[in-house]
Amino acid sequence: MDSVYSTLTPKERIGQLIMVAGFSNKGPEHQVQIESLIRDYGIGGIAFFQGGPVRQSVLVNRYQEITKVPLLMAMDAEWGLGMRLDSTTRFPYQMALGAVQNPDLIYRMGSEIARQLKETGIQMNFAPVADVNNNPANPVINYRSFGEDPLEVSVRSRAYMNGMQDMHVLATGKHFPGHGDTGVDSHFALPQILQSRSRLDSVELVPFRQLIADGLGSMMIAHLEVPALEPEPRIPTTLSKRVVTDLLRNEMNFKGLIVTDALNMKGVTSVTPPGEIEVKALQAGSDLLIYVEDVGLAIRSIEEALRKGTLTEVDIEHRCKAILAVKNWSGLQAWKPIGIEGLTERLNNTEADLLNRELVASSLTVVQNRRNIIPVKGLDSLRIASVVLGRPEETLFQHRLGSYADITPFRIAETATPEQFLMLLQELKSYSLVILGVHNMDQRAAKNFGLTPQEIDFIRMISENVPVIAAFFGNPYAVSLIDEAVSLAGVVIAYQETALAQDLAAQLIFGGIGANGRLPVTVVPWYQAGDGTDTEGGIRFSYTIPEAAGMHSGILKKKIDSIAAAGIAAGAFPGCEVFAARNGKVIFQQCYGHHVYESLQPVTPGDLFDMASVTKTSAALPAIIRLYQDKKIDLDAPFSRYWTDFRGTDKKDITVREVLAHRAGLASWIPFWTDTKTVTGAYKKNTMQADSSNRFPVRVSAGLWRFRNYDREIYKQIREEPVLKEKKYVYSDLGFHLWPKVIEKLSGKRYEQYISDNIYQPLGATTLGYNPLGRFSPDRIIPTERDTFFRMETLHGYVHDEGAAMLGGVSGNAGLFGTAEDLAKVYQMYLWRGYYGGRQLLERDAMDEFTRYQYEPEGIRRGLGFDKPMIGNDTLSFENCYPCPSASPASFGHTGYTGTMVWADPSNGLLYVFLCNRVYPTRDNSKLTDMYIRKSILEALYESIGE
Repeated sequence: MDSVYSTLTPKERIGQLIMVAGFSNKGPEHQVQIESLIRDYGIGGIAFFQGGPVRQSVLVNRYQEITKVPLLMAMDAEWGLGMRLDSTTRFPYQMALGAVQNPDLIYRMGSEIARQLKETGIQMNFAPVADVNNNPANPVINYRSFGEDPLEVSVRSRAYMNGMQDMHVLATGKHFPGHGDTGVDSHFALPQILQSRSRLDSVELVPFRQLIADGLGSMMIAHLEVPALEPEPRIPTTLSKRVVTDLLRNEMNFKGLIVTDALNMKGVTSVTPPGEIEVKALQAGSDLLIYVEDVGLAIRSIEEALRKGTLTEVDIEHRCKAILAVKNWSGLQAWKPIGIEGLTERLNNTEADLLNRELVASSLTVVQNRRNIIPVKGLDSLRIASVVLGRPEETLFQHRLGSYADITPFRIAETATPEQFLMLLQELKSYSLVILGVHNMDQRAAKNFGLTPQEIDFIRMISENVPVIAAFFGNPYAVSLIDEAVSLAGVVIAYQETALAQDLAAQLIFGGIGANGRLPVTVVPWYQAGDGTDTEGGIRFSYTIPEAAGMHSGILKKKIDSIAAAGIAAGAFPGCEVFAARNGKVIFQQCYGHHVYESLQPVTPGDLFDMASVTKTSAALPAIIRLYQDKKIDLDAPFSRYWTDFRGTDKKDITVREVLAHRAGLASWIPFWTDTKTVTGAYKKNTMQADSSNRFPVRVSAGLWRFRNYDREIYKQIREEPVLKEKKYVYSDLGFHLWPKVIEKLSGKRYEQYISDNIYQPLGATTLGYNPLGRFSPDRIIPTERDTFFRMETLHGYVHDEGAAMLGGVSGNAGLFGTAEDLAKVYQMYLWRGYYGGRQLLERDAMDEFTRYQYEPEGIRRGLGFDKPMIGNDTLSFENCYPCPSASPASFGHTGYTGTMVWADPSNGLLYVFLCNRVYPTRDNSKLTDMYIRKSILEALYESIGE
């Protein structure tokens, strides 16, 4: 330090006390100007503002290359690099962090911000904001503060500071002596703090004292007029020796670097001209002058003060050496150029993403929860609408809400007319719950926090008519504008309108995650600082990244993308969707390819697939389990007890258990459709015809209708088909053709209604069902095969399986359509032993019975309805194992002929759904199996666990 100091000229020593503003979004002339300041004056540092990480890092390398003494690089990055730089992580505002109850998360954020700053060559951050915000109308601090409680602000400021300084990035406490109780922005004028010294000691100065005691490296002085500290009028605290030296340096014993707030702000320039400002700031006791606009004038003015004796060489030496010491502490003596290649990826790693998610989730605050309406339960009894208030387009919040239930979306812009608001109000009255997203807000009180009078009236009126859960994506003080806010059924404060805040707020409302945030400020008398209600989480899917579930996103995406792309390139299928969750956390949902080869319509997450035999475990089976737990089915009773047509036949003694485990000796399948045609290809009388009538009311496909009583012929053929003499495993559709009628008889309800009422509606799995064309647009339904032998058409929205088609598209063996997400809900319920959405839909013991091996000693791998891994699966080769090498014996699932697969593994908490239409345009395509695509993707999921 002394050796460096001795090499500097007097002008360069003064230059070390100056930090100028740098930008990476300005043109070459700006770079030339900064380089001139470095060469001509030997400035001490640069504070970077707007730009991009790569552009800024290139400039940092250049500036450090040409400087005589390494430059101290700083940023004003209160909520991370994303505050200033594009393409970087934006952590929550400090107001949101004030709601976080775990300071360790804020420490980790400080460490991560420090890591990112160091990656971009920055050694100093102008953070944390340690101001206590006790003025809701504060135009400049407000949401940048941790809150109104000095002790809570202290705890969080300390955590943030330590996180950075433990990584050797200098933290800067600001804005001393406290900018929280102002109604004026010091960027534009000189604010006044008219509180007594005792009040300042008990509130404003508390966090700063705590930071000093814990080793704060740097303190920023605000431009404030505080008569209790500086009795002379119109002297900003930045220029007050009483504040900077007497109070901060001497009384509070601060040993670190003292820096000014930006010296171009009107809070100081309105009372003192440039040149004089810099001299007075040094005389007051500051070490580092920030955002000096005229460096030449500042240095000449300081030199003049030295000649006059109003500043001394000792003053300059002390300050210069303090700055050089900071540079040495931060490692600048061993500075190396920033590696530009891969910089963006290094900055935006999954660890930063995961931490950001944790912070946002922990900040969400439920301040109103009447009758525990959050998380929303009982979906089968609710008619739900979601409203985007303030934007004309669907938001991420509204989109995520749709992952949980069948919700009618509405949107209304802030510019809507009164008549449009009234029309929407009338429409919403017919709903039993409205979920309101308040968007396009503003953080500033002067802007009414972004709420228009019409919007405020709308929130009041709708809450008087319908239960409303409102999520505010902005400043919590905004709630004070709604006099009847207390009448809202639920209120969620999300603090800002980021993608993460919207996504996670929706997950909170439906119980994917829980809430534990607490208000950092008092909003209204009934919402006080410290208020907040914990809510239940983990009752439905949450949506996150693989790392949150102990998996590796980079490896996972690379492998699955590669496998899916290879399948499409080889013609194994036109398109597919892969969905995966672990421990109830959805960590992968990706679509590939198109509906058909010749189409440009891509597969999307909202598309419905023909599930084929996955129907067995996702439609018939949950109904059977429900009836079993209700004591209406005895697994070891003869199946003929429930299907009396088997009495007096060779099937009279086969049991329900044997039918479900495919050990009953039933034939694999019967081509029922072949008996409907003559040798010439024409349909026989009383079988099929091309249009509907009273005699032909059962639709088989778009252009084919079945004779009304032909189902009797199907059941007759099943009855007469001989059973095997030996009890062994034979996969059979026949028993599952019969289950819908059995379920109807035992339940007293239509089969489809029974599974909808008892399973799909409570799960929010409302796309699952039979014959989807009556409920969904054809554009959402993936076609299957060009049928050239039975129906003579491309099957689009009609079941592919011929047997199910002959039964009107409704069978226990096939016919179910739906999205991957809704199918996953059924299997997540299975993984949670019958529990989902806050309800025990199926009994735990029943789930245990149905998912276990039934005839393992005989080498049969089946559960009851469920498929399971091969016996001794871990000893088999990749080619011969099933479903994949790493599947545990506890796992279960099913595959479907159209190319579908679903698998659940309780031992690993893993859930996997693969949907495709491999039968398009023809079923004579075995590439899906030959290439081991479904198996390989499932194995990739296992391999990523713990990576």
